[in-house]
Order: sequence, then C-alpha cells, then structure tokens
Amino acid sequence: MKRSTILLIVLMSALVIAPIIYISLVAKDVMAIKDLVTNGMNINVNTEEQLAYKMKITSLDTTDIPECYINVTTYNGVVVDTLESVNFVIPADGVTAVLRNDSIIVVLDKVNATVFDGLCLTIELPANSQLDVENQVPAVDLRFHDADLSTLVVNTDSDLDMKDTNVGAMYYVYTDKTIGKSLRVSDTNIGAISMKGDNVALTVEDSNMGALGVSETCRTIELFDSNIGCCSWNEACNSKAVIEDCIITTEVLEGELDVRIGENKDVAVSFQTDTTADVDIKSSITIQDEDARVDVSPSGAVVVDKEDATVHITPLGLVVKEGDKEVVKIGLDGIKVND
Repeated sequence: MKRSTILLIVLMSALVIAPIIYISLVAKDVMAIKDLVTNGMNINVNTEEQLAYKMKITSLDTTDIPECYINVTTYNGVVVDTLESVNFVIPADGVTAVLRNDSIIVVLDKVNATVFDGLCLTIELPANSQLDVENQVPAVDLRFHDADLSTLVVNTDSDLDMKDTNVGAMYYVYTDKTIGKSLRVSDTNIGAISMKGDNVALTVEDSNMGALGVSETCRTIELFDSNIGCCSWNEACNSKAVIEDCIITTEVLEGELDVRIGENKDVAVSFQTDTTADVDIKSSITIQDEDARVDVSPSGAVVVDKEDATVHITPLGLVVKEGDKEVVKIGLDGIKVND
C-alpha cells in the first residue's frame, strides 16, 4: 500500500464523526509504519442540513462572577420543534438562558451558588449542530462533554475543556492575550482545528486530530497517546512541546496549514495541495490523487492504488489484497500473512 495512502486514511477518518469513528482506531495500528511522506489535500465538508446556533455568554459585572463552568453536550433524536431544540438544564441561581431564533443568550448576574462542583448551567444541543460561542466572562469556563458537533467556533477568554466529543472542524480564538488560558482535549476526535496559541496551555490526550494548526506560541504543549494527521506550528512551539506515544504523520511550519470555516459552514483544509477530497460528514468520503483512491463510508474504508493493491478496513478488521490474492488479514482471530 502506498505510504501516502495510509496518511489519507488517518487524516480523513477523523473528519467523519460517530458513524465510522472505529476507522481511526484501526488506522491507529496501521500508522505504526512511521516512514510516511508529506502529502496534502483540499477538503470540502457538506453541512448544509444541520442546525446552527450562536451562543453569547455575558454578565452585567464580569468581576462579580465566581469561578464556575458551563457544560455543553448534545442529544440524538428527531427535533420536532426547532424553537425548543435547545435544553437548559439546572441553571444556578443568578443564571438566565434563553433561545431566540438561532441565538442562545446566557446572562450571569449575582451568582451566589453553583450546582455540583462549580457547574452553573448545562446546555443540550441537537447532535451534529453547528455552534459559534462568544464568552465574555473569564471566570466561566467552557466544558464540552459527550458532544457531536459538525463545526465549532469558540471565542473565549476562559479555559476550554473537551472530553468524549466529536467535532468536524473547529476554530479556537480569544480577545485578551494577557489572560492565561488552557485548552484541554481528551478522548475526542476533531477533523481539523485551527487555534491561537499565545498564552495558552494546550493538552491533547487519547485523541485523534486530522489537522492541528497553531498560530503564535503556546505557553505549554503536551501531547499524549494521540494521532495527528498534519501538525502545524512555529519553531518555538516545536521546541517546548512534550510529546509521548503520539503519531504525527506530517509536520509543517506555522502558516503552511490553512483551516477555514466559511459563511455557509463549509470547511476547507489545505497544505501543499496535491490531493483532493470531497467529504459529507453524514455519509462518506472520496479521496483521489494520481496514486490512489480512498472511499470511506459507514461500512468501512476501501483503498485502491495504481498498482492494483487494495485495503479493506471494516469493524471486523483489515484486509490487504494484491489483485485477487489476500496478502494480509488482521481480524478478531489474529494476524494472517500469505507469502
């Protein structure tokens, strides 16, 4: 199998969230072959049928708010009434939250008590939603837990924690560089993320990222037990990064990776563009270059290169064929290699 083809599988599998996320788990073992070459692609994500929300978190007096956090999660199922599609669960005293058309407005005023361990509000969105968040209250952290989102844009001067979450594409920015922030990602799959890093402590563990683009220099960087298709940051970030048990397929300098979320929530990811890909988050991926074609769908991944070798990845395992001959089979019953 072409080395560039293996890169394509790993980079793109993270973009297709919950229905075929198992592909990234299989690809994690395939990626033990580390001698991969740099490659690139354009990615177009079709998200036009998904619900979109704008969330603003504000306070009459931001200095009067205790340290607390808002939890964001998603639910599955058919949304019968889109006017009531967002649920607000157990808001603390002094917290009001309303949905007006596509805008979620959260106002904190004289918050004297929080729920549980600092939780002041839980927000439930429909799965596969698009979400733009503006948080103007540094004392209120954001936590995404068990959430499935197609696109996520976060502008916050507080800490951000993501766990057990799937995101097609994500922007992370902020206004005040003087405030030290942390971005922590664990057990999470993100197709592509673009972030500002100045004065940010970045931690990624047990996660998969198709592309990670960092502008400016992070305060600290820690990557553990994770897979990253393309990683882009500056030399200063590279020198301070602590990386353990991770697979990073391609590394490029800051500015050479471009992640864009358009007005219609179409996503474009590009670096050294030699390969093209069309992506529909809900159904399938097709990737084509001069060496190979990759088709990814809920039934698995099929790779065909120009030398007539094929790779089939399914929930039951991985099979490599040359023509009609089965060369390697990795399944629940072990590994089989034919001469």
